[in-house]
Amino acid sequence: MGMNSSGYRPLFERETKFAVPVHDRFQKEPLPLAGIFELAVSAENGPVTVQPVNGMERFHTLYNHTYQKAMIDRTGIREWHFGMLASFMNRLPVYRITRPQQGFSAPQQSELIYDTIKPMTEEG
Repeated sequence: MGMNSSGYRPLFERETKFAVPVHDRFQKEPLPLAGIFELAVSAENGPVTVQPVNGMERFHTLYNHTYQKAMIDRTGIREWHFGMLASFMNRLPVYRITRPQQGFSAPQQSELIYDTIKPMTEEG
């Protein structure tokens, strides 16, 4: 990214990932959620793309990205979890961003996210 990393703290004993302080850049007021984006890696080295996830695949996408799935049954929240996923799926669009394996594509990804949700924010 062209930044000098000497002043930053490494994350989890990794040598190439750092905690970069950006506290002054956070949104202070709540914002409505405009959509959910899954990040996928392409087998080919093509451009960054965004595609809608449709139908029941939206449910599977959300479920596959549930943190600590093993805890759902142990804590007795299966019905609640199912209801939350169904609620998200019915109220929010779900997209898949596919990026190449190689290279730094975060700027292209953020631009695609912005271009995708911008029309939704202008409707209301």
